[in-house]
Amino acid sequence: RGGFRVGVGGVAIGVRTESSSYDGDQHLLDYAKSALLESFSLRHGRLGPRHVDTFETLNSLAAVYLRLNDLPEAKRAYSEVLAVRSVVFGRGHPSVAVASHALGGVLMRMGEWEGAVDHMEYALKVCKGKRMGLRDGHPMVEKIGKEMRTLERIMVGA
Repeated sequence: RGGFRVGVGGVAIGVRTESSSYDGDQHLLDYAKSALLESFSLRHGRLGPRHVDTFETLNSLAAVYLRLNDLPEAKRAYSEVLAVRSVVFGRGHPSVAVASHALGGVLMRMGEWEGAVDHMEYALKVCKGKRMGLRDGHPMVEKIGKEMRTLERIMVGA
């Protein structure tokens, strides 16, 4: 089920978005956005932009923007999450692959095909790289591959 995770002092640290109940509930999404914006502002000011709690809150906010279909804000937020994760964890880290994949998905929805392909290819490269070592047949590799094939079909037809 969807809901908030609450940290010390009652500050929202994230929103569980796996529940489809958020899809049709504008009020809950608006509330989540407001709470996460406040939480992000507090964390950014007190912990700094490179603290894991700060950029993970921004990642949750990006997911809410995506659910709200605010694609420009989702793109901006996921781009920032990707940049910070790359600096903090290194470009070959699994969380960088996840962020690159998420950003690629947003770009795909926006019709920014080349950028989407670049981010999907990078996510796949990290997934199959030395650090993660995922092989063909792994669900993440299969999902990214399927999305890349969809992008290829779209780009050929465009």
